[in-house]
Amino acid sequence: MTDFEYQREYFKEKYKVILPDLRGHGKSGEKDLSNFFEDSAQDIVFEQLSNIVKTARNS
Repeated sequence: MTDFEYQREYFKEKYKVILPDLRGHGKSGEKDLSNFFEDSAQDIVFEQLSNIVKTARNS
């Protein structure tokens, strides 16, 4: 189980739960954490931009 699996099971009954798979945690397998915060921010921005492009293509 990932770091947040137990919390997800508890909270999912009443809330929409979003679980990030941060580098070096969960299933990511990332070993180089020297730029953890910068890399995580880039991952989030990339994911959001990808969602915008998908939405625009489907419109």
